[in-house]
Amino acid sequence: MRQKTAWAVWVLIVAYAAMLGLQLFVTFSLPLDGATWAVMMVIGAYVGADEFASYVTSKKMPEGLKYTGSYKKLLRIVVAVMVLVAEAIVVQALVPKTELPLDQLMVALGIITGLFAGGNKAANAAENDGA
Repeated sequence: MRQKTAWAVWVLIVAYAAMLGLQLFVTFSLPLDGATWAVMMVIGAYVGADEFASYVTSKKMPEGLKYTGSYKKLLRIVVAVMVLVAEAIVVQALVPKTELPLDQLMVALGIITGLFAGGNKAANAAENDGA
C-alpha cells in the first residue's frame, strides 16, 4: 500500500517560509539554522529517493520509455525552495541585524536541485539503456 508523504515536505516548506516572515516582527532569532538543516535533509531525501525510484522504474521499462510520474511534483518542490531562498534574502535585507543562515540555505538549494537534475539525467540514461 502506497503512503503519501509529500504533505510533510510542504508543511516544512510552509513552516520555514512562515518563520522567515515572522523574523521581520520578532526581536530574537528564530531557529532558522536548525530549520535549514531540516529543509536540506527532509526535502533532499524526498527528492533523492523519488528520483532514484524513477531511475529504477525507468531501468525496468523497455528501451525508449522513461518513468516521469513525479517530475512536475518534484519541480514544484524545487521551485518552492528557490522561493524560500529569495524570501530569505529579502528578509535579510530588511532585518540586517539578524544573521540568517543564507549560506546553509543555498547549500540546501544546491543539493536539492542537484538531486532533481541528476535524477532526471539518470532516468534519461536508463531510458536509452533499456532493461
